[in-house]
Amino acid sequence: MNILLMPLLLSSAFAAVERSALYTPHWQDLNCQPGHKYLFAEIKTNWQEAREECELYGGGLLNLGSLQEQNCLLKYAHTNGLQHWYWHDANDIEYEGVWVHAGDNQELTWIHPFWTCDSSYSDAITGGDALLLSTFNTRSAGAWCDEPPELSYYFICEGNI
Repeated sequence: MNILLMPLLLSSAFAAVERSALYTPHWQDLNCQPGHKYLFAEIKTNWQEAREECELYGGGLLNLGSLQEQNCLLKYAHTNGLQHWYWHDANDIEYEGVWVHAGDNQELTWIHPFWTCDSSYSDAITGGDALLLSTFNTRSAGAWCDEPPELSYYFICEGNI
């Protein structure tokens, strides 16, 4: 190993340990989907880092499979005061307007009809390549937002943990 790279590698390792000591993820068994658990992240990252964090925790970025699953997650978020925008895995990175799940690249089988990127409610859609879910307890509850994946937001992980 190159001795010049050793301080950089050690620095990265200590940063990861320091972050994990500050943030311990908590999986929740919400009965939204049989055998699935969910993790509402308490940190903000860009979309790709959110995918990597979920994999690090043993799951994947949320694959919203139905309105019933989304409603279950909204009930949990509202009950626990979680009012944020959260990344989920839907994206149109490869082909604009062709929405797929990041985990398996399969096309979405449903699309939520309400899209906005304003937690106070507006018709604004900013246009990006990755989708967010609103858990605000406002008129925008459950809305999806199309944002650039480079921006930082909270995220939801899903896993068969």
